[in-house]
Amino acid sequence: MRSCNGKFFTTAIVALVWLLGTVHGAEPVVGEKRVIRGITYAQVGAIELKLDLHLPVKVEGPLPVLIWLHAGGWREGGRGFCPIANFAKEGYAVASVSYRLVHQAIFPAQIEDCKAAVRWLRAHAAEYDLDPGFIGACGESAGGHLAAMLGTTSGLPEFEGAIGGNTAFSSRVQAVVGLCAPADFTTMLGRARERSFWAKLMTSGNFSAAAHTFARTLALKKFVGGALLDQAVAVRQASPAAHVSAGDPPFLLFHGRGDPLIPLSQSEEFLKVLKAAGVESRLEILEVSTHGFGRFPPTMMTSTRAFFNRHLKPPPTQRARGETSQ
Repeated sequence: MRSCNGKFFTTAIVALVWLLGTVHGAEPVVGEKRVIRGITYAQVGAIELKLDLHLPVKVEGPLPVLIWLHAGGWREGGRGFCPIANFAKEGYAVASVSYRLVHQAIFPAQIEDCKAAVRWLRAHAAEYDLDPGFIGACGESAGGHLAAMLGTTSGLPEFEGAIGGNTAFSSRVQAVVGLCAPADFTTMLGRARERSFWAKLMTSGNFSAAAHTFARTLALKKFVGGALLDQAVAVRQASPAAHVSAGDPPFLLFHGRGDPLIPLSQSEEFLKVLKAAGVESRLEILEVSTHGFGRFPPTMMTSTRAFFNRHLKPPPTQRARGETSQ
């Protein structure tokens, strides 16, 4: 009877500890990292914008930060799947960020939300042992597009917004990794076959290519709030390639050679624009014929780790050069 009571008491204590650990969104420590879920970084009307923060169990000095931006055509998806979360086991803080989807708001709301998240992370750096001078952005597809926008629109007030406040802090990031991301939508304005199902079908004779053209165009129409030719200014403004300048952070791009939805040419042409501006940049082409990667293949993970380590984990003597608030 005593043994049974002891087991019951132990079980009750474990359950209580778990419950207390989740009251404010914190989860129990699992492995070598811990997760704080559902932190509100901004509020727009009734919409709470949230992020999940993955942190090392043991913190030694301020942590460089990685921001993950999810895929989903700006219309779906969420922060729950974060393929770079385990970088928290390697001395990073990883913030998986939600942003408004197109049924809630159209462009530029999504990039304004991402910038608000960056400012929030800098404003709360001391609270979570973050290094505000070393923040990287990483995303896939629509999320990769937003990561690229973070990288190319620093200092442009038309994308900053006032969401979440913290306007004394910069929204600049120090490194960008983009996975199969669209970078220049203006090609869809000048060529009917790049925005029209029927034009693509008639010129290519390829039903699958035409279907992907339709899907791509529909997603962008919802993103900018109307027919592409009617929203030509917004289409250009939403293109990261249109904002590249010499001061942009380094970029690492990944793309599948046979990506049917976002053609490889998007990353190839973006790379040319980045290099022409003198921005450190590299494209790695994966021999796949799908759009998106899900969990990172080992080679992609290795390259991403090396890239972020190089740019966000400099020697101690160089850390003071990072951007702390401006």
